This record gives sequence, C-alpha cells and structure tokens, in this order.
Amino acid sequence: MDPACTTTPALEQWSRESGNKYNPGDMTACWNAHDAITFLADIGMYDPSCSAMLDPEERKQKRAFRSEYFRRRFTLSRWIMKNILRQLTGPEVILKKERTGRIAVTGRPDIWLSLSYSGPCMAITLGKKKIGSDIEIIRPLDSRKLGGSSHFIGTKGDPAHHFLRQWTMLEAYAKLHDLPLYPLVKERFPLADAHFLSYCIDRRTILSLATDSPPLKTTLLWTDPEDWQHTGEKTQAASRN
Repeated sequence: MDPACTTTPALEQWSRESGNKYNPGDMTACWNAHDAITFLADIGMYDPSCSAMLDPEERKQKRAFRSEYFRRRFTLSRWIMKNILRQLTGPEVILKKERTGRIAVTGRPDIWLSLSYSGPCMAITLGKKKIGSDIEIIRPLDSRKLGGSSHFIGTKGDPAHHFLRQWTMLEAYAKLHDLPLYPLVKERFPLADAHFLSYCIDRRTILSLATDSPPLKTTLLWTDPEDWQHTGEKTQAASRN
C-alpha cells in the first residue's frame, strides 16, 4: 500500500480474556463510552432456537441460501445483532438491508452496522458514525496472489500475514464508502480519506476498522453463548426434565 495514501496502523494485540467478554447488562454504559463496539462470535454458537428472532422477510432470505453453513451464519448474525441492539433500542428491532448491502437499524440512523465473516469467525461492529470492518483468519496463501496488486507491495515479515492485514484494511475501506472491492484491488486507490484501526485477535484472525474521521474510541468484546438468553432457557428446560 502506498505510504502516500495512508499509514498502516499499529497492529494491536487482543485476546479472549474474561475482561473482554460481553455482558448484556453493561451494554448501555459501554455504548456511551465508545464510538464503536465490535462483537466477536463463532458460528459454533448457532442453535435452532435462534430462528425465533427472524422476521418474515429474514426467514425468506434464510431459505434463499443453498448451504446450511450460510443459513446458520445468517441466522446467528441476525440473532446476535438483535439481542445486542435491544439493549439500546428496546425489544422491537427491525433490520433492513439497503441497496448498498449495508444493514441498517430501522428508525435509528444514529446507529451504524458493519458485518464481516471469515470461516467460522464473525465480527459485528456497531458505530456512532459510519464505519467499515473486515475480519480474516490468518492462513497460508498462494504466493501468486501476494503480488497481484500495487496495494500489497512493500511486504515486510510474513508475506501472507502482511497481505491479510492490508486486505482487511482495503475491504473495511470499501464497506465504509459502499464501494465494490475488486476495482480497488486492481488500482492504486487513494485511501487518505479514511482512518484505520487493526487488531490481531488471539494470533488467529486480523480485524480492521475504517472510519472517515479520528479519533475512534473502540472496544472489542467476545460473545459467550452461556451469557445469552436461549442458552439459559435450554439449561432450565433440561433441569426440569
């Protein structure tokens, strides 16, 4: 990536520790204290009861997916978003997919959403301003893919690690500006109109956030299935049987 366009941010280390765990009771205070909150989850959290939160339009969208993996991923992401948002907006949460592909909260233009997946990993970002996010699992890459764009020249250290970090920044930028990604990959596209934060999560994934103005006070929180209502309900039901 051209240094004249943007400065690659320091890669902050983050781990799934108890202090970084989402507590639904703290949501309002956490939202008041931050510009953006990213909730990290795993598709292994999925349970069939999550479908109860889907509205008729979302059920239609779910049926359109041919793969069970994508159906579960869609359902779980909507379930997490609604459980989080109801702490801020009340029990009625209506999500709408806009023409740009961005998910919006009906009646709440002050809340911005950005959603990203990589394999079993999921990142849901809520922001007080428009924001883009991308998460990628750290993995070996075909060396032929590493030099295909001028964005990824100047590699230092592990080429695959560097590539994935730059890729998350580029995709977060595309989401911020509601732009298609691949035309940006082919061009030396100026990124000076965005500011970035990047995290290495448990040495497993890289997450980047893009916004149009600093400073961005943000936090990452891990969502644990044991803290969610449907898990508690299942446990109670099992104890009665």
